[in-house]
Amino acid sequence: MRKRWDAYTDTMWVRSRRNRLLSQFVSKVASTSGTAAETSDPVIDVWEMENEIVVEGEIPGVSSKDFSLILDRGRLIVEGYKKEPHYTNCQKFYRLEREFGFFKRVIELPASVNTSGIKASLVDGLLVVRLPKIEEKRRGSVNIPVTE
Repeated sequence: MRKRWDAYTDTMWVRSRRNRLLSQFVSKVASTSGTAAETSDPVIDVWEMENEIVVEGEIPGVSSKDFSLILDRGRLIVEGYKKEPHYTNCQKFYRLEREFGFFKRVIELPASVNTSGIKASLVDGLLVVRLPKIEEKRRGSVNIPVTE
């Protein structure tokens, strides 16, 4: 039996694909503007609480050795490399949707943070960075260790 054409579903798929391609193009052009850059666009959420700023991002398949976190002049920089798996004995691909390669996200922080109290963890591909707020603005770069 032949499946009936569904204009709504097909239109939504085309719209979704168009938006993804446009997003990738824009992120490559403006890699330092706070958008995802290069290849593996990790999604990131940022919110502010009374005493801290929380940054959560999804970077599945990446270990803490494959990326770095740097706090530089009020910006949190997440960058690294997502390795492509080796497909042994593969004769034919039916679908390849996962993305691999270099990624970089630059997140402008909404408040100044205390660099000595920053905590970062990576559990099951979810990166959580907790940045305690302070009143004064700090200058310089700080490497942030990530625990697994």
